[in-house]
Amino acid sequence: MTSGLSIRHRLVLTHIGLTVILLTALGVGAFVWYEDRQRQLLDHFLLTEAQLALDSCSTYWQDQNEVNLQSSRFQAYLNTYWQRRLNRPLLFKTTIYLVDLQNHVISASNHALSLEKAIRQLETSATFVTIRRAPEPFRVLNEPWYQNHKLVGEIRVACLLADKGTSTWSFFSVLAILLTGSIIFSSALGTLLISRALRPVAKMSATAAHLSETHLEDRLPQPPGNDEIGLLASTLNQLLDRLALDRSFQERLVEDLSHQLRTPLTILRGRNENLLNKSDLDPRWREVFEDNLMDVDQIVSFLNTMLRLAQLEKGLEQVNWEKQSLSSLTHEIVEEMSPLWEDKELRLVPQWEGIPTEWDNLPLLQTTLDPVTAKQALMNILDNAYRHAPPGSKVRIDFHQGVSPQKVREITLTITNQGPPIPPESLEKIFQRFYRLPEDRESEGYGLGLAIARSMMEHQKGRLRALNPLEGGAAFEFVWPAV
Repeated sequence: MTSGLSIRHRLVLTHIGLTVILLTALGVGAFVWYEDRQRQLLDHFLLTEAQLALDSCSTYWQDQNEVNLQSSRFQAYLNTYWQRRLNRPLLFKTTIYLVDLQNHVISASNHALSLEKAIRQLETSATFVTIRRAPEPFRVLNEPWYQNHKLVGEIRVACLLADKGTSTWSFFSVLAILLTGSIIFSSALGTLLISRALRPVAKMSATAAHLSETHLEDRLPQPPGNDEIGLLASTLNQLLDRLALDRSFQERLVEDLSHQLRTPLTILRGRNENLLNKSDLDPRWREVFEDNLMDVDQIVSFLNTMLRLAQLEKGLEQVNWEKQSLSSLTHEIVEEMSPLWEDKELRLVPQWEGIPTEWDNLPLLQTTLDPVTAKQALMNILDNAYRHAPPGSKVRIDFHQGVSPQKVREITLTITNQGPPIPPESLEKIFQRFYRLPEDRESEGYGLGLAIARSMMEHQKGRLRALNPLEGGAAFEFVWPAV
């Protein structure tokens, strides 16, 4: 799922995930701590209330010889105590029960919680116990009640847990709001910091996108500081320096060889022509000199091709922009190369938007191009189609006009032959200089035609790529901006 995400997005998602996990763990820990703290506070409050009630009862009975829990005077005393208790602020809503040894409730505070039945049914000697069988859960403190060193009953202090739950829910709500705000703030801050940290990488990527095998002049921006990104930029710039130096050496070598070899080859050609002009030349030697002349012409053609490719890649070849009809220019080239089609009985079929038509019925398809360069690029691809198309087969020339993803109107020209498809791993390699498919290595040529065609297209702001149609064969797609 994350394989298609950028490093920045993955770092941001990782940061957000870790932030959520960490803050959630802290929130759960804080909630557990608060729950435990509330329970301790409640238990302490229950103990305090029980001790106050015991002290009050002890004060009443300290001068009495006999303890009578059912006496009217004691009941009146308790009612007065309960009333005084209501007049002071209480942290929790509680009820105090005085229970005799037979588990009968003698008296209850005026702040009753209607828990008398549950209190009477309580059969446990534990000091603190939580009862969940009642309509509402509550917590009870059982404290033995001694008078004159004699056990007379128990004091039970009960508190509904709903009262504590209200406070807990308030704390949880505040905690949830704080955690949500912290996650949002931390995520925004992390996104900002990650974006700022990776901004030099984005600039380096934008610069690298403009670099190519033939354009190595630009250098990656060097971010301030000596961090890992700065070290990476410095290392890559040093690599680009070495590549540019090697490239410059290759270009100079090609130019020097082309110029230095041209003169001796011209002399060699002249000598062969002079010998061939002799009327008394032995026929066997005539054949040798004719072969020599053909070899010299091939070497000169190769050197001229290499020199032109070097000039194209260095941008030294002048572009003469003209507004042209692409359909008319293509028709003109097809007519000039008609002997090739007749040689293999090939049928060239023009198409408009995938539908076969006649050349005269095609729209003009106006674009701005260099006629000489564009013509040479088209001839190279048509020659490639001629060499790979089976005899008697069909070569489709399909025109299409549309809009690119960048909202630019474009004209597409696709030349498709019915020869063998191009191996997928070679769809880009065939545009490299001297690269030839295994089945082409026995045929004539240097593996430069496609490289020159692409350089010519790039030179006039067009594009050229190879593809394998679903119906079979091989295709080359030209793209020009429409006018």
